[in-house]
Amino acid sequence: HLSSIHLYSFIFQHLNEPKYKVKTSSPHPIPGKEVAPHVSIHEFPVISQKDSPKNLALSLLTWVEGETMSSSPMLPIETLADAGRYLGNVCVALDELSSTNEDARRAADRYHAWDG
Repeated sequence: HLSSIHLYSFIFQHLNEPKYKVKTSSPHPIPGKEVAPHVSIHEFPVISQKDSPKNLALSLLTWVEGETMSSSPMLPIETLADAGRYLGNVCVALDELSSTNEDARRAADRYHAWDG
């Protein structure tokens, strides 16, 4: 769905503004496509035989080495505070995105699978 691809692009562009202090693994340009959104559509096989192959969006991201916080049995309070600060910055940035970018607001104003 093109609106979700555009929303994805709007989110990464917005989060990468220096004022939010949010480091992301923002999409890298796809070879031969230097204009955002840096997403391409390709046919890929999927588990469902009936639906395979299916057009899916492909985006290149930076890999971040390490373990997830959930795999650690115990974390220092400073790590939890840093994570909370980072997520708070993301929340503020996303709140501002929908109020300052009409195209992003329209792209977000639809049902998303994570809405339940």
